[in-house]
Amino acid sequence: MDAVRIDSSARLMAERDALLERSGILREEQADAVFGIVDGEGKLVACGNCRGCSLRCIAVDESCRGEDMLSTLVSAMLEYQFMRGISHVFICTKAKNAPIFAGIGFYEVARAGDAAVLMENRRGGFGGYIAALERGSGVQGAIVMNANPFTLGHRYLAQRAAESCDSVHIFVVREDASEFSFEDRLRMVREGVKDIRGAIVHSTGLYMVSRAVFPSYFLKRTEDATAVQAALDANVFIKIAAALSVSRRFIGSEPFSAVTNEYNRVLMDTLPRYGIECRETERLTINGCAVSASNVRSLLASGDKERAFALLPKSTQRIIEQIL
Repeated sequence: MDAVRIDSSARLMAERDALLERSGILREEQADAVFGIVDGEGKLVACGNCRGCSLRCIAVDESCRGEDMLSTLVSAMLEYQFMRGISHVFICTKAKNAPIFAGIGFYEVARAGDAAVLMENRRGGFGGYIAALERGSGVQGAIVMNANPFTLGHRYLAQRAAESCDSVHIFVVREDASEFSFEDRLRMVREGVKDIRGAIVHSTGLYMVSRAVFPSYFLKRTEDATAVQAALDANVFIKIAAALSVSRRFIGSEPFSAVTNEYNRVLMDTLPRYGIECRETERLTINGCAVSASNVRSLLASGDKERAFALLPKSTQRIIEQIL
């Protein structure tokens, strides 16, 4: 039996939904392609989604496990990914399934206890990413930011970090799921911190704050998914911090987002256990209001450039002027 795309068949997609439910996996609405394996009687016995650089919602009917179904399914999905130019592929799975995926060519990046394991199809991929990161010296801190766009609040956090560190590693989220492209956001950060002593700007690659590490499809509750994703991100960061000798992580207070607050809680609980101090900085306020990238985006969308630009450093203003 071969694996084929099934997203053009309403019947097979309905069978996919039923298979996922039997397997305890939540259906994801968004997928670039859905693959399945159909047995000799026309019944769907295996399925999986391709989304971005990850393989997701993979399930094999109980009656067919042990028949090499998973390898056949994943091979077809990888071929689809390669044909569209994606050679670096991730799977996030329950810890109990990690040995199965290891057997078909996936390698562990990080895990969140028994809840989830992030894996990639590239041997030494994560190690290579870490080895290529620029090193700092002395007391070293780190910040992870999306910078969509880079605001005076982001710059304030970087400045505060630099006050107590010799080097500050600023990781910009690589995934393009924002209004501003990664290239533009990276340029905003580099221009915005180039005068801050010890600032070193990196890409997160595909390893931090990425849809590849969001395991919501096999966790029943949203709050569980957020906590597990935060734990995975924290454990990825811990490995990076160990390689860079980072001893401090800086985060901004979050008055607007419950999800970000949960991330911060997990970081503050987890990082000190690995010798990394987690410092929360009160968000910068201007005219009594907390500076927020989402507020800047709203103001720009409404055409109120003057108020939006009041929350941005000159370097970000110039870049946005070039984009608009």
